[in-house]
Amino acid sequence: SRTRTFDFRECADITDSALILMASARTLPASAALNPFVLYLRNPNVTDNGVIQFVQRYPALRKIRLQDCSQITDESVLAIGASCARLIELDLAGCLQITDRGIDGLKQLTQLRSIGLTKTQITDESLTSIGQSAFRHVLNEINLKMCTEITDDGFIFLLHNCPGLKNIGSTHCPRLTARSRQTITPNTHQLSYLEWTIPV
Repeated sequence: SRTRTFDFRECADITDSALILMASARTLPASAALNPFVLYLRNPNVTDNGVIQFVQRYPALRKIRLQDCSQITDESVLAIGASCARLIELDLAGCLQITDRGIDGLKQLTQLRSIGLTKTQITDESLTSIGQSAFRHVLNEINLKMCTEITDDGFIFLLHNCPGLKNIGSTHCPRLTARSRQTITPNTHQLSYLEWTIPV
């Protein structure tokens, strides 16, 4: 019951059933009840059903990584935004069905410092939502690799409104140009890490 991190990234057979069983463990006596702070999954078998029940049961979650969970949709992200007020890290890399609607549902979070959106279906609308969010001043890491629909307009809005960004990944974003890159200067951001695809 004192285990705080549940890392199932190498567990290919984990399904919704496991998450629902863990969610039901919240009703056990205090000595046996779970109280996770961290959930890591990399699994195409998990769906909104399992994720939503889990995050609603455990609002104290601080870090959630749902990498390559290709069946989850915006409904899971909306549930995370509504339930996990203390969240500091969210990684949705490879969650191919995530769109602007889900990301907009995170705007009210205040402590989110890291967000991974690799290979999601987001557009500039998501970057605008993040730039207007309650966590915009504490966000220090964002990964936008292979987000093929984002453009300079959204990226520059994000940069202007998230001054604490130190780690940015934006490789294989074909609609970003040198205009975005030139917006990042030592006067605007004190970067520790920048990964960029050089236009040819």
